[in-house]
Amino acid sequence: HWDVSLRNDVPLDLEVKFGAGQGELDLRGLTLNSLEIEMGVGELIVDLTGERKKDLNVSIEGGIGSGTVYLPQNIGVRVKVEKGIGSVSARGLSKNGGVYTNDAYGKAEISIDIDIEAGIGSIDLIVK
Repeated sequence: HWDVSLRNDVPLDLEVKFGAGQGELDLRGLTLNSLEIEMGVGELIVDLTGERKKDLNVSIEGGIGSGTVYLPQNIGVRVKVEKGIGSVSARGLSKNGGVYTNDAYGKAEISIDIDIEAGIGSIDLIVK
């Protein structure tokens, strides 16, 4: 069991590689320049809600298992999914081909662009 805390006022380029098991990344309020996640085997929860001061590019490479990504409502969100074997559920997002967007995308000053290469299992995208 690891519990790692990071400072909110230091800009970060964060790269996370998960092995096997369960993981939860609470990234609300962190000043992120970029985020790269490689999922392993198991369950991963990523929370990208909270305030952002600048655009964020995110790359998620799926593994085997389930992934849940919580997304903000008031910041523009675009998620491009290259689907593997499994399912994608997108609550609070509109779908156009393999691209999902929230209502604020293209209207808000700040946006989060996420590219997901899904693996085997399920991906849940949830706007909250």
